[in-house]
Amino acid sequence: DGARAGGAARVDGGQIVYPGAYPGADLRYQLNGLGVQKAIDLAGPDSPVSYSFRLSVVDDGPLPTVQRRPDGSYAVNVAEVWP
Repeated sequence: DGARAGGAARVDGGQIVYPGAYPGADLRYQLNGLGVQKAIDLAGPDSPVSYSFRLSVVDDGPLPTVQRRPDGSYAVNVAEVWP
């Protein structure tokens, strides 16, 4: 929640960055061998200290699982379901 329109998206190889997507932060999606990683890149020490995200199920799909990692980040995973 709270994402807003910022500058034009920048594509660089396997990643896309949305500058100013959040107050004091950019939003970055990066492709890797396991899927897509979403990261919030803080602009500096005056950036907000917390963010909220709403997770929802798409088309009656599986519920996402959320795990806190040792570095303080969170991993959100959704099992793939093939028709």
